[in-house]
Amino acid sequence: MSDAIMAYGATIAIGDGEDSEEFTEISEVRDISGFERILEVKDVSNHGSPGQHRERIVGWRDTSPVTFDINYISDDASHALLKAAHDGASVDNYQITWADGESYQFPAACTKFGKPSPVDGELLVNIELTVTGLPTDITA
Repeated sequence: MSDAIMAYGATIAIGDGEDSEEFTEISEVRDISGFERILEVKDVSNHGSPGQHRERIVGWRDTSPVTFDINYISDDASHALLKAAHDGASVDNYQITWADGESYQFPAACTKFGKPSPVDGELLVNIELTVTGLPTDITA
């Protein structure tokens, strides 16, 4: 039997930017994607590369944007914080915690706040958080 666990229960929270920062969990979060840790590889092949085989070196690290949808509630305080972050073009601290307890804090800009409105569907907002610096493992 597999030891796999359900992904249900993951959370994303936004910080208030104060010295003793408090985080507000974003409500009604649906599927979460991204936060992929990327390691860039540079091709340094040259005319003297042995056997005409490509040579590579490891370069910069990066983290892909975090994307998720929320069931949009216009008077929800956490949704208002996301909208304000987008409208103000601010960089804020966010925390993401997966169902297995692994947790990271990272600075990001809310670079997308989209509101698709299908005729026969629920009112969603598509969110994209572009990571702007080094994530920190805060797993307890």
